Amino acid sequence: MKVRGTQLEVKSVEQFDTRVLVRTNVVRIDEPDTEINPGFHGWEYDEVELTISEYQALQKQTVETLESKDLDNKEAIAELYEMVLS
Repeated sequence: MKVRGTQLEVKSVEQFDTRVLVRTNVVRIDEPDTEINPGFHGWEYDEVELTISEYQALQKQTVETLESKDLDNKEAIAELYEMVLS
């Protein structure tokens, strides 16, 4: 969901007792003032609300993906090393 806020800093993750807010695509917005209305000055971002268990599952999936990519990189480096030595 697209959200706007006027806080000084937008936290990418904010945890509460039973839920976690995850914020991405944070953009500073400074709309010009008009004679009728003041412009908006703040932040616009995508925000998703998850339960703590949903957030933990998302983090687990992220770690597994990073571990897989790390292994792929290590294998590629090993292949390059072997090519250089031969």
